[in-house]
Amino acid sequence: MIFHSTKIKIVIMSNKSNDSNSSSSIFELAELAMVGFSVFGAVKETEFINKLITSLNKNPTNPDVHKAFLEGLKKIKNPNPIDITRPTYNKILNVLLNHPKNDNVGYLVLEVGKWHFAAQKPSKQYTNIDLQQVKQRLTAISDMQEIRISLKDDDEFLFDEAVQIIAALDNQTSEADPISLKYDEEKISFLNRFILYLLNHINFYPDDKKYHNLLMDSVKKVSDIDSLQIYNSILDIFQSSSSQQSLKILVLEVGRWHFGKQRFWGKAKEADEQIIMNDIFVRSK
Repeated sequence: MIFHSTKIKIVIMSNKSNDSNSSSSIFELAELAMVGFSVFGAVKETEFINKLITSLNKNPTNPDVHKAFLEGLKKIKNPNPIDITRPTYNKILNVLLNHPKNDNVGYLVLEVGKWHFAAQKPSKQYTNIDLQQVKQRLTAISDMQEIRISLKDDDEFLFDEAVQIIAALDNQTSEADPISLKYDEEKISFLNRFILYLLNHINFYPDDKKYHNLLMDSVKKVSDIDSLQIYNSILDIFQSSSSQQSLKILVLEVGRWHFGKQRFWGKAKEADEQIIMNDIFVRSK
């Protein structure tokens, strides 16, 4: 394991913060970078990184602490992108997740992202575009949380905002980083809440095709959903409605989607179609 001889004593000399946690973090990081490997040369890179992270977490928004942290990372030459740089980058994303509007933390993510991408084989470039994509996901998480919590059945303004979010949601599986995982988690919660909202509206406005289309768009946006419960809910609405003709097509669509989720190829079989028709017949007035 080879380390650069970069001196970071300046980091200590230039720190004028009165905050004890900040000073403690900077001194710990500097000590690790300057002394740690002359005394503890056998310390594994992962243990070193964990010590850097522990010191950073004591004051995660302080730019002087960030500077010392980045100087510490420079001590590791040719780090493994799977065992070292990726986990470190993920831990820094966790800091951003907890401080999404802090520009200093955003800069730290950018610099650690560059370090992580440079370790790839072949090496890649981490740019402001990558950072903005991360921040866009953070904004989406915040927007979904706000609407999910505030949405009422008679709130047309938030309904319109929810529709815009639905249109922007992607169906792709995210990478296993903290922000992407949080995005996927919030997406499921948001969609479940919005689907309940739509089912309630369809119950009261069964002829409005707008809600029918939105329901189908929404259920297809999330894989982790109880499709049987939604299918049974639509059947219940159909059974109690005086507008069964308008709802019949929606029952067919939801039924095909539900049974298709049970099939390897994602499409309902002919036998499934017969089950749906039987359910419609039993529930018909």
